[in-house]
Amino acid sequence: DCEIGEYLAQIHNLKVCRENLENMIKSEHDAINKEKDGIVAEIAKFDKQIRVLQDELKVTDERLKLKDEEIYQIKENYESQLEEIAIFDDKEESVRDDFVRIIPLASPHIRATSSEAKMEAKREEQKKKISTKYKELQDKVHNLCNKLFSTREVLLERDSEIARLQNEIKNNEISLNNVLVDFENLKQGYKLVEDELALTHHENHEMK
Repeated sequence: DCEIGEYLAQIHNLKVCRENLENMIKSEHDAINKEKDGIVAEIAKFDKQIRVLQDELKVTDERLKLKDEEIYQIKENYESQLEEIAIFDDKEESVRDDFVRIIPLASPHIRATSSEAKMEAKREEQKKKISTKYKELQDKVHNLCNKLFSTREVLLERDSEIARLQNEIKNNEISLNNVLVDFENLKQGYKLVEDELALTHHENHEMK
């Protein structure tokens, strides 16, 4: 009876230990899933922001392309005007003065060049923003992967420990079953002995 009680207590303790480990692992799984969901939400948020920035950058690039075309036309006109002025350098002053008056028409070139610089600066700023967002996102994903890998190693170790405990419980249950069988055999033997003693006692009583 004492040995059976010890086996039962040991099996109970192992089962409690297994339940505690399983609950601990479940809690860690839940915590990791919650954190992972948060990271996924952040990634989605960053993706949306990046798409918006990319759309803005695309629009800016299209505007810059138009501005480049405008600037090209302005430069062409400006150079053409300069060429025309050069052609008439040897002509009369009055004719050259008429062409000199065309020069102020090139002033939009200066404004366009300034606008081009501003647009280029804005585009560079947007590119930097996107690069920064990507870097932050990559760092978060990298950290998450490291944490998940580390936790996975711990979970594998605990899964191995649970498997070992389960095997130990199985072996103990087998041992307990063997003990119970032996105990039943002992009870049967004890009953036979009692029956024999009772029969002997009865026979002795009759002989008296």
